[in-house]
Amino acid sequence: GQRRQPVRARLAPGARSLSCQITDMAVLPDHHGRGLGSRILDELIRWIDLNCPDAYVSGIADPAGERLSVSRGFVFTKGKGMRRSPWGL
Repeated sequence: GQRRQPVRARLAPGARSLSCQITDMAVLPDHHGRGLGSRILDELIRWIDLNCPDAYVSGIADPAGERLSVSRGFVFTKGKGMRRSPWGL
């Protein structure tokens, strides 16, 4: 079977590095409380600051991720997220 990784992160840089979106960041429950999420987000922010210093950075998070993101300088926006699905879900 496929080996499960304890952590995962995905970053989607936009055209000409004007925007970046942190699209997927997860830590398996057995690995919670070890600071792995903080280390992942810190590394993503470091990479963005070095490679796309003028980028607008966005993301969506669950409550734990919101607390972590706010502690790293993210702020809530007034808008709401949108999605489009070919399945109508």
